Amino acid sequence: MQIIYAHTVNIASHAPAVNYVFNNVLALAKKGITVHLLITNSQDTSPSKLIERHFNRKIPDNLHIHAFDRNKGKFNFLFYFSAIRKIKQLKTNDTILITRATGLLPYLFLFTRLGHKMHVFFEFHGFFYKYKFREKHHRKSTHKKKSLYEKLFLKYTRGLICLDNSNKKLYAQYFPEERISVFERGLSEIVRNSGVRKKQVVYVGSLDDNVYAITDIIKTAAVCDPSITFIIIGGKTSAQINKFQNLAREYKVQNQVKIISWITQNELSSVLSQSKVGLLALRNTFGNQNNTHLKLFDYFAHGLPVIVPGYPSYKELVTSGKEGFFLDWENQHREIAHKISEIVDNDDIFSRLSEHVYQKAQSLTWDKRAEKQITYFKEYLSKGDYRKLKNIK
Repeated sequence: MQIIYAHTVNIASHAPAVNYVFNNVLALAKKGITVHLLITNSQDTSPSKLIERHFNRKIPDNLHIHAFDRNKGKFNFLFYFSAIRKIKQLKTNDTILITRATGLLPYLFLFTRLGHKMHVFFEFHGFFYKYKFREKHHRKSTHKKKSLYEKLFLKYTRGLICLDNSNKKLYAQYFPEERISVFERGLSEIVRNSGVRKKQVVYVGSLDDNVYAITDIIKTAAVCDPSITFIIIGGKTSAQINKFQNLAREYKVQNQVKIISWITQNELSSVLSQSKVGLLALRNTFGNQNNTHLKLFDYFAHGLPVIVPGYPSYKELVTSGKEGFFLDWENQHREIAHKISEIVDNDDIFSRLSEHVYQKAQSLTWDKRAEKQITYFKEYLSKGDYRKLKNIK
């Protein structure tokens, strides 16, 4: 068995998807599976060097990265066309193809209709089937296209992969006849800090204030112990960073709140190892209610208890009072500030919560996810009919 994994993410970026994609395929390769990663690259630097720089890891011989130039015009069309050509070269009878790229679905449909047998599995990242479920200001023209592609082509795949059970329940309503399996996202390694942690809390993620409560982090800092530092990581542009720096000045917390752009995985690990609380500042949107963000696993890997709204997907992984606390970022600034101070200022409370987090983290590694995937796909290939497979939960 070999696996081809196709994704449009730019490997030269610091986007969270790079972290997800690389750790996923690396874990599969470490289990002895030959893996081909089809991805994009906006730099002349080779993918292997970019990976070594970002993750400080070597690429095993059985993990092959095929990077397509992201700088050419009509990028998506060229990537999909190039990906299909590469898939044609690589495929064997026991090749499993996994993609998160909705735009690749019609190309794969045509490819199979031309007589090329392929075992295609689609991995969900966001629910687009019902386009109007999303709030109006979150809808994009690309979402409408993704909705159309999901309605037309998902029924021709061999199976659907979700990242948590709440997402599976959502898709099961619209694909009752399809095999939907759950493979939770993971963490690459558990980092235990033997040194002293600082009086700081950290948010990692997008600064899109329509989706993430960045303004509310600053409002919380304004009513929190001024000796506690808030670090916000994820600015894409200087204009975006300046916007929230100005807001911090408006609330007189410019010395307490530090806002920086994306950093490498090694640099991020250093910041998390010195922090005491991980912030999942999520607004009440359809997407946030039905997805578990990758940053949760970064926090867990470093023993950070989290503060997050009590949305269904997070209740699968967090027990209030153990791995963190459920609080509403948009309406409970003082309550959140009090809970942050309680954790940061009391070493016993932090140590107790952190140990719960580390215990949970043991069951959420990429290696365990890879084992589940390999077992599932080998069973699928042996049966020859994906509808005979047992549910994977």
